[in-house]
Amino acid sequence: MRNMKCHLTILNEVSALIQIASSIKKLTIRCYPLWVASLCILCSCSFRSDEYKLQYKVAHGYFVKNDIPCSQIPPCIDSKEKFDDLFGMAAVMGEDGVPTAIDFSRQMVLPLVLQPTDTTTHILIKNVCKKGNKINVTCLVEKGDVQSYAAMPCELIVIEKKDFAPDDELNITYQNAENLRRLFLSAEI
Repeated sequence: MRNMKCHLTILNEVSALIQIASSIKKLTIRCYPLWVASLCILCSCSFRSDEYKLQYKVAHGYFVKNDIPCSQIPPCIDSKEKFDDLFGMAAVMGEDGVPTAIDFSRQMVLPLVLQPTDTTTHILIKNVCKKGNKINVTCLVEKGDVQSYAAMPCELIVIEKKDFAPDDELNITYQNAENLRRLFLSAEI
């Protein structure tokens, strides 16, 4: 009798395991497309792009010299001599008044310069990425009030020379803050 109970218990357990295995098999068959899609998404995310963010700093305390037209400023500057020909130092009082130090032996400058304007204009860097041989810079241009003088809006991005090859292409995307605000406002309505 005792052996019979033991066999029944084992049979019940085996039967339960078979039902679980059957359920898993059905679930596996039903979820197979989901698993394949998930795997494809994971693979595409990891292999989709070799784009990565570059480390950079923004140099403060410099201005474009008055006799330099915007069209003469190159997309990248890799020597102090070239930089000093185009930009002057604008030291001001206070802790942050000293211009940012740039070590041209290991760093270079990507100048973002806009045409002269009598409107207060700020260039805000949102992103500096590299994909293949392309460096992509995305920035936001914010315009403010009209002022009594014209200035050449400028922002200087300092990157490591090791991140820039001679055949690299520089793509700069300027986004207008006012147009973006209108876009967001219309999306909310």
